[in-house]
Amino acid sequence: MPSPTASRDAMERAQARARAGLVAVVPQWTERARQKLEELTTLALDESVSDDDFLRRVERAVIEMPAMMEELDHDALGRYMADVMADAMARGMLATRERAAAAGVPLPGAK
Repeated sequence: MPSPTASRDAMERAQARARAGLVAVVPQWTERARQKLEELTTLALDESVSDDDFLRRVERAVIEMPAMMEELDHDALGRYMADVMADAMARGMLATRERAAAAGVPLPGAK
């Protein structure tokens, strides 16, 4: 049976991989919505755009915000979450089997 320290180290490595994966998937998840927000930033810096025109664009963006949520690539985030959850479940099942075997507890389906 792995030591508590080895198990803790494995969990910390899994958590680090999960965090790194999330950081990597965020740009893909937000790409389409980010483009719209960058347009507003560009307008804010454009001296040829009047304050009134900019305000109208911001007001329109606020109205469109719920639709912008639909622009997020939910499939990209979903694939990432499924991978992380599958890894965590597999690790949990393995740890449970190892603890049961070490304690001499018969496992379902074991002969």
